[in-house]
Amino acid sequence: MQFNKLERIELGGTKGKILTETIKQISEEFRKAVESFRALPYDTMDINQKKFDEDFLVFRGKIKELERRLASVVTQGFDDNDTILGKFKLLDCFEGILNRPIIQDELEKKHAVLLDMYKQDLKCVQTIFLEGKTLIDRNDERSPIYNNYPPVAGTLTWCRTLKSRISEPFKKIDNLGKGITEREEYKDV
Repeated sequence: MQFNKLERIELGGTKGKILTETIKQISEEFRKAVESFRALPYDTMDINQKKFDEDFLVFRGKIKELERRLASVVTQGFDDNDTILGKFKLLDCFEGILNRPIIQDELEKKHAVLLDMYKQDLKCVQTIFLEGKTLIDRNDERSPIYNNYPPVAGTLTWCRTLKSRISEPFKKIDNLGKGITEREEYKDV
C-alpha cells in the first residue's frame, strides 16, 4: 500500500522533474516485482513448498533495493528544498513510507539539518519581533502593522503570524519521533 502511493507523488524544485520520474520508475519496478511474485507457478500458502523461501528472499531483496533508491530520492529532494516548510512538505508527501527502516536511517541524518534551520528561523523571528516592537513603541510609520488595521488589532495579528511561523514547524519536528526529540539540539531549541 505504501509503495502504491508513490505513483501519485510529484515533487517540485530544481530537481523535481528528475526526482518525480525516478519515483514513478521505482513505483513501476515495485509493481513488476509484485506481479512476478504473484505469478509464481505454485501455491505460496503451501508450507511444504521449499522454493518459496528462495523466491521470497529474491522479492525481499528487490524491495530493499527499491527502498534504498527511494531513500536516495527523498534525501536529494530534502537537500533541494531551501525552506524548512518545503522540507516538511516533502516529508508529508512520503507519509507512511518514511517509517520503513532503510528510509528512516537516511532521514535521521537530516534531522540535525532540520533542527539547525529551525533554530536559525527562531532567531530570525526573535530579531523581527524585537525590531518591530521597537518600531511599534515609537509609533514609527515603518512599523510592521498591516495597513488599515487599528493599532491593537494590527499588533495582535502581526504577533500571531510570527507565532504561527515558529509553532507550525515545531509541531512537525515534534512529530518526527524519538530520534529527533532526544538530541541535544532539540533540547536547546
